[in-house]
Amino acid sequence: MSDVSPAATFGKRAWGRFIDSKQSSLETFVVSDGTNSVMRQKAISSGIGLTDRIASEDAFLVMTQMSQMPLYELWYGETLVVKQSLQTASVTIIDLENDPVGYLPQPFDRVMFYFSKASLGRMLEAEGGSSSLSLHAKAGHVDETLNRLAAMMLPALDPSDITDRFLFDHMTSAAAWHVMQNYGGKQNAWEQLGEILSPDRLKRAKEMLSLMPANAVNTDDIAEQVGLTPVRFVKAFERTTGMSPAKWAKNQRIEISKAHLFEARLSLREVAEECGFADQSHFTRTFSAATGLTPAAWRHARRGM
Repeated sequence: MSDVSPAATFGKRAWGRFIDSKQSSLETFVVSDGTNSVMRQKAISSGIGLTDRIASEDAFLVMTQMSQMPLYELWYGETLVVKQSLQTASVTIIDLENDPVGYLPQPFDRVMFYFSKASLGRMLEAEGGSSSLSLHAKAGHVDETLNRLAAMMLPALDPSDITDRFLFDHMTSAAAWHVMQNYGGKQNAWEQLGEILSPDRLKRAKEMLSLMPANAVNTDDIAEQVGLTPVRFVKAFERTTGMSPAKWAKNQRIEISKAHLFEARLSLREVAEECGFADQSHFTRTFSAATGLTPAAWRHARRGM
């Protein structure tokens, strides 16, 4: 069954006349998750001139140039918004509510992200922010990060290659966060407030971190237990303790292992098991990196004091 969502069909609706024309040099490749989509669009031998007017819809189109575009014009209705050359890696953000029309008289190569406003709003709400968002970028602004991200996604822009779907989903999300953080004009509420964990939440998080095996710290599970999203939990934990959950868990495990080494008659293998390490070798490597001594050397030195 074909995907007929607005995100999936946007390319056809916006440039169908050129895509279907045998005289046009336009090539468009689209991959969509039903809410957002990523498009690679190239016109190699010639431009396409004036595009058709795009009907208003609640979404943003974020474009990054893969090569220089000598001339580009963007119109909102009868108002000229942009008229200039666009160098490689420059970014253009189009609010599709404004009935945009483009003028592309010369060859071009670009990657476009179609983000529905509803999907961006849900992402912000999940992190404790407001779902209201506007995006603005200065015409011709160069964004190397977004361009590199787009370049990394090019292999995934083949709808027949499902092996790259995981890459597509995660990198589309990364692109959305990058765009919101750099062009949204505001931080999320939890970033502005410098959120920290309450004593109860911190206690629960530390309890779970202490119980988890050293090679399987799962912040998603802990975040769920303390009632926060994973991103909020990690940032709040770092603000509260001064270190990441993974680093705190490793330090805690090392301190517990020291107590076992000093007080008990457990073998090194048994200490490793008690402290949640995968095996004695894993314990030795981690302990040595943290203290500068192997567990055996540390035990001998402390017991000889």
